[in-house]
Amino acid sequence: MANLCVFLLLISFGVYPVLSDSRIRELKCKVCTSIIDEIQKNISRVDVTRKINVGGFRLDNEGNYDEKVVPYWKSEIYLTEMLDDICNVMENYVRATHKANGSQTIISLLADGGMNPLMSEVDLVQDTDLNKSLKYHCEDIVDEYLETLMDELRAERQNLSAKICGEVAQLCDQEVIEHPVDEL
Repeated sequence: MANLCVFLLLISFGVYPVLSDSRIRELKCKVCTSIIDEIQKNISRVDVTRKINVGGFRLDNEGNYDEKVVPYWKSEIYLTEMLDDICNVMENYVRATHKANGSQTIISLLADGGMNPLMSEVDLVQDTDLNKSLKYHCEDIVDEYLETLMDELRAERQNLSAKICGEVAQLCDQEVIEHPVDEL
């Protein structure tokens, strides 16, 4: 009961920022598109010539193995491991607002092994949960849409953000994905 009273007191004084439903949806949209960006970065780092045998190791009626070889990055092994770990990268993301227009965004603190050069174009949002909500939202999205993500990745869809974050999860409006304000 005491924790609830403290929480309500903090909210009333504006110390604990509470996001409106539209701001939460916007934040989830940013997290979702960031997930897709991180997935695509991970896949681009995989050697395209690397293949893996995903066929069964049983003999067919004629005594032959049923072998099926696929690119490693399309294998269930790779995709499952990558998607299990993808939300850990959200620990490097922070909420921010663009200095130019005040719009909400999330941004990675690190880029190419150093500090993100785009940091000078945003103001960081002081978050009482130390941006743990970003990882929470990421895990929620990945858990809920895991099979769809894997299917879409295997199908090599061109605009994954529009498909996953817009059509499937309905976290982003189509115009937000096609014309993001976040392009710094």
